[in-house]
Amino acid sequence: MYRKTILIALVLAIASLCQADDGDITVMDGDTCYAIWTTKCGHPNWSQSDFDKVNPNINCDTLQIGQTIKCGSGGTSGTTSGGTTSGGDGGGYTVVSGDTCYGVWTTKCGHPNWSQSDFDKANPNVNCDTLQIGQHLNCGDDSGSTSGGSTSSGGITVVKGDTCYAIWTSKCGHNWSQSDFDKVNPGINCNSLQIGQHLSCGDAGSSTSGGSTSGGITVVKGDTCYLIWTSKCGHPWSQTDFDKVNPGINCAALQIGQNLKC
Repeated sequence: MYRKTILIALVLAIASLCQADDGDITVMDGDTCYAIWTTKCGHPNWSQSDFDKVNPNINCDTLQIGQTIKCGSGGTSGTTSGGTTSGGDGGGYTVVSGDTCYGVWTTKCGHPNWSQSDFDKANPNVNCDTLQIGQHLNCGDDSGSTSGGSTSSGGITVVKGDTCYAIWTSKCGHNWSQSDFDKVNPGINCNSLQIGQHLSCGDAGSSTSGGSTSGGITVVKGDTCYLIWTSKCGHPWSQTDFDKVNPGINCAALQIGQNLKC
């Protein structure tokens, strides 16, 4: 039994010291494909497809401790510090815990006016829903700075708790409908706003106060469409009547700050 234990220990020691090929990496606890190819292999500019060419049949969603990953040849060395990279393309950023694409391009890359499509052009093949620590993102050019929860030129930067409705009514000062907001903010998904995302207020905002607007009602906690049109607007309407006045409003997903017409 003692000899068997010694033999196993020797085998494990040799395996940890030797790698399958020059430049290969053995997966350890906490490793991700992105972290391996950017930090350990020194390829900050690789995409998933580059990695896959060198490591066919590797499933990055099911990496296992002890698995061998190939680094390929011609690694581009670069050091990481505080989320930024050097040795890669100018203006690069390395994802850290808590990052989102919106947060990266607005705050860390300094592009408050970028849309998702702008980010995608600079980062083809990057999936913002599956960012991984150590993944390299391209910041592109023409960076700009942001501060606070708002930006210049009539823009707003999303903070915790924001909704599209609350932003366009309270922060932008508009009595808009969803379609008005969408015209000014094409491509924005109000169901998946992210902290740091930039929204446009457009021009000529009108101020609102209290829980109502001229000829309308601003949704507050506990409101329903039925309660609003019967009690606050004073109508014996049906759902169809309400929908004619408020096209595009989803009564199952009312949000605080949303403006409804009476």
